[in-house]
Amino acid sequence: MGFGRLLYLPFPAVLAALLAACTGSPSTPTPTEPPDIRGSWSRGPFTWRWSERLTYDLLGHAGSARCEGSLVITSQDGSSFGGRYVIDNCGAEGSSGAVLDGHISADGQLSFRLLAREGWGPGLIPGWHPTDCPLSEDSGVYEGSFSGSSMTASRLQILSCAPGRVVVVADFEGVRQ
Repeated sequence: MGFGRLLYLPFPAVLAALLAACTGSPSTPTPTEPPDIRGSWSRGPFTWRWSERLTYDLLGHAGSARCEGSLVITSQDGSSFGGRYVIDNCGAEGSSGAVLDGHISADGQLSFRLLAREGWGPGLIPGWHPTDCPLSEDSGVYEGSFSGSSMTASRLQILSCAPGRVVVVADFEGVRQ
């Protein structure tokens, strides 16, 4: 008798019941679009930071510098973005230019390059290292993440200095202004 009743259910009701059984309970959808990161990003005197570690120094000698500045994302098309940057107050003339090749994923992972239009190149701070310490490794790419209202990114550079290597990490950290 129970089997006969099943045959008389309207087709849409049976289909809806099967679909509900197969899909389970609703869950939070996975984001498919990258977040909108357009705007001005800075954090006062700690926006741009450089830190170094001498790989040959057993005492772990390190140096650091902090600079004011900003990163301004002026355009975003899907996962691609671009804009401009400024680095001020580093004991040398400033640096400013373009944010190029910017990409951000739906989960907030980002990467970009900087190209100086004025001042020094956005890598190592001028005068930080002697000329006999050539740059041996540098992808030129900042990689990091966006979360809520903050953005962080880092770039690794390696210098070949006698008697060993110097590892320099350039960091950007900002909040949306």
